[in-house]
Amino acid sequence: FIDNYYYFTASVHSTQAIGGASGLSVYRFKKNTVDCEFVGHVDLINGNNILCSAAGKIIYNRYDDYWYVQATDFYTENGLWIGKTKTSPLQGILEIVVEKMNIPLLPDNQAWDMTMIWNEDNKRWEITYTRDPGAEIVRCVASPNSISPITSYTYELSANVNAEGSTVVFMNNQKYIICTTYEQGLDVLNYDTLQKIGTITPTKWINNSNPNSWGFILPNENGDSTEFIMFVFSSIKFNGFQFG
Repeated sequence: FIDNYYYFTASVHSTQAIGGASGLSVYRFKKNTVDCEFVGHVDLINGNNILCSAAGKIIYNRYDDYWYVQATDFYTENGLWIGKTKTSPLQGILEIVVEKMNIPLLPDNQAWDMTMIWNEDNKRWEITYTRDPGAEIVRCVASPNSISPITSYTYELSANVNAEGSTVVFMNNQKYIICTTYEQGLDVLNYDTLQKIGTITPTKWINNSNPNSWGFILPNENGDSTEFIMFVFSSIKFNGFQFG
């Protein structure tokens, strides 16, 4: 949230996007409005390759004054990737060099939709992601007091929730994980236990025939009250890639 604008990223699932590949598009919308605009794009570079179909997020690390881009590559080389830059990725076109993260994966596992946070209570970086097969939400942790999130992670906790796509959200000073149910809406998990505590079901979808609901919940504080804004992709995933 900067200067009355919320910023967020969206994946570009294509091999014909900016830079001849794909990456992360950056959008912003003004608080208390529905005005949304495209403001930037990030291409992710690994050697001579540009990562394609890269689902990811951007974070700012105030401890070392770097912007970090975390991404999943579904096309070039499966895995979780991370890169950093001093240049703000919130406007314009930017290329960022990324490297594969050192995380525990079982043989033939795929991993996607990572979210990284700094856990102030434990003084460490933590990541959650979906591990397949099994659509299992996994949490891994880094060594305490590591300033940079580019480091090795160890397995900590997992939960079979039959859902995919993990996004950590902060509401009422608590941490939650939001993930898709494909058909109903967004499942809400307790961050510490990874256990499901509820489902958020919208009353209307952009595509009414088969909702596909990767998304997140954003608390929007207005004086003495707080409203919650829901961002989702409503789509038919495997029938023409109709994202909205």
